[in-house]
Amino acid sequence: MESLTLERLLADAKKLGSQDDHWSRSYRAFLMFFERQDSITPDDVLISANFVYGWMPTMLKNVDFLNLERVADILTSVKKGKILDVNELNLVRNVTNNSIVGASKLLHFVEPNNYAIWDSRVCRYIYQTDKYVYNNIIYMSYLEKCRHFSNLPEFGEFFDLVSVQFPFSISHMRALDVVMFTGGSRS
Repeated sequence: MESLTLERLLADAKKLGSQDDHWSRSYRAFLMFFERQDSITPDDVLISANFVYGWMPTMLKNVDFLNLERVADILTSVKKGKILDVNELNLVRNVTNNSIVGASKLLHFVEPNNYAIWDSRVCRYIYQTDKYVYNNIIYMSYLEKCRHFSNLPEFGEFFDLVSVQFPFSISHMRALDVVMFTGGSRS
């Protein structure tokens, strides 16, 4: 992740265009689904795992139904600000085709201030290669890097450049992942 710098992100944020499109509108609807929930039920986990897969090139096929209640509890604690450990992240992965990409999207929609989305385009942006890296440790390292950037004093300029492109307010994590996602298609 050495090539991931705030300077590089800032340069790419200046290239970002308006985000008022289908993805932006469905993104807001997904966030609102969780904003209306005080706690997350097993049915909410199933519903949201399926809408997350609307943003992926495959469909949801593998769900660990035995742990839905546990994952619902984990996601409720995530909604309240909990940062997951590797074991909890594995449980969330198990309701999203055992996919860190699916898990990252689900976690982001539950708590956009603490979780950024990870996918092949973000990975391509960071590593500048088409060799994709999908595992919990890489994802957790990515989150730490995103949190680090969002706490830097100069992050404000970056965030302002990105957030003005959306017709609604976004989190710092969303600002970071959307620039990487967009930049990952150009890299």
